[in-house]
Amino acid sequence: MKKTPAWQRDDLIYFAGFFDGEGCISIARQKKTWGNKDQPYFHRLRINLAQKDPSVLKQLYQIIGGTMHCSNGVWKWYADDASAVQFLETITPFLRIKKIQAELALEFSKTKKGGKDSITAVVS
Repeated sequence: MKKTPAWQRDDLIYFAGFFDGEGCISIARQKKTWGNKDQPYFHRLRINLAQKDPSVLKQLYQIIGGTMHCSNGVWKWYADDASAVQFLETITPFLRIKKIQAELALEFSKTKKGGKDSITAVVS
């Protein structure tokens, strides 16, 4: 995760609107390849955007970090866990359509314990 940027209000509103229309928030269960074998899975928070024009995605990649690549002429940007949380915390006040999803994702991130830069499910 990169250093928290000095966001301008106009940028926040723009990125929030862009993410509202084109973004995706997900929590995925993934198989662990390290650590405690009694807990073979972990949960990862991921946000992503896909566009044919990479200009906005490149801005987000430079500011937030994450992963960016092109496949079949479509650019994709992903941010996981801490980077996703940083982005969502920053834009959630300006979201409309995905505001509830973003709030749930942020709540999820607070109720999980980390491990190897991931958000791992607490098993009771």
